[in-house]
Amino acid sequence: MLDRAAAGTYEVSELMDRLSLLERRVVELLVTGLSGEQAGCLLGIGRREVARCRAAAMRKVGALNGVHLARLVEASRERVAEVEVVVLEDVSAAFG
Repeated sequence: MLDRAAAGTYEVSELMDRLSLLERRVVELLVTGLSGEQAGCLLGIGRREVARCRAAAMRKVGALNGVHLARLVEASRERVAEVEVVVLEDVSAAFG
């Protein structure tokens, strides 16, 4: 289990990789502003299952609260975008 204090020592993308597919989907929907009930409806699961997935995701990434979890998700998105830009630049240079 990931200690909250150790969360800063991991790359954000590594932390998000710890989540199951369902946990990742739940977190993504909640971060966009949907309620637990709305997220559950879209995923075909109950409100309690949404809450369980959110709690599990917070525990796995060491998030202290929902805002911290949202910030980690956003940082993960930014990191992925940076990697994609580098890869595209490398490819265009190779064919250039």
